[in-house]
Amino acid sequence: KDRIESVNRIMSNGYIISGYKNIITEESNNSQGLVLKLNLDGETEWETVLSLGEETNLYSVQQTEDLGYIVAGYIKFEDTEYFDTDLLVVKLNQTGNVEWYKTFGGDHRDKAYSIKQTLDLGYIIAGETNHNAWALRLDSNGNKIKEMIGEGEFGASYSVDITEQGGFVFAGERVKDAWVFTLDETEYE
Repeated sequence: KDRIESVNRIMSNGYIISGYKNIITEESNNSQGLVLKLNLDGETEWETVLSLGEETNLYSVQQTEDLGYIVAGYIKFEDTEYFDTDLLVVKLNQTGNVEWYKTFGGDHRDKAYSIKQTLDLGYIIAGETNHNAWALRLDSNGNKIKEMIGEGEFGASYSVDITEQGGFVFAGERVKDAWVFTLDETEYE
C-alpha cells in the first residue's frame, strides 16, 4: 500500500507531501519515494517519483529558502540484507526535479526521519544508525559537517526543530521510554 509520511504548507499557498508508493510484482515488493505538490484545493500540481534502489522511502519534506524542497528518508539497494539501509537526502527544485541526492551510512540500518533547513541554509537531520539516535548536520550542498550518535543510550531520533537561538531540539525514543534533548549552535557547528 502507498503511504504518506509528511505534509507541510508551503509559501506558494499549497502543500508539499512526501511518502512512498509500493510497486508489487510477481518477483518483488519494492517501494519508490514520492513527493507531491498540491494547490490549496488539494489538486496535484506535480509529482516526483524517486526509484533509487530496491526501496526508497521518504519520511520528511520541507520547503527551502530558494523555494525548492529538501526531502529525507532511506534507501535500500538491491541485493543487500533486509536491515541494510542508507540514510537518504534529496534536494529538489521548485518544479520537483532532482538537483542532488546524498546517502550516508554503512552496513546496518540508517534512516532519516526528520529534516530542517538551518539558519545558515544547511540542514539538520534526526534519524538512526544501527539502532542508535543519529543527529547529522549538512552544508547547503548536502556534505556532512558533523554528526552525533547516541550509542547505547538512545534508540532513534524521530523529530528535529530549530530553536529561536539557532540551536536544535531533538525528540526520540529509547528502549523503554521517550526522550528530548537540545544542542546549542556552538555544540553542533
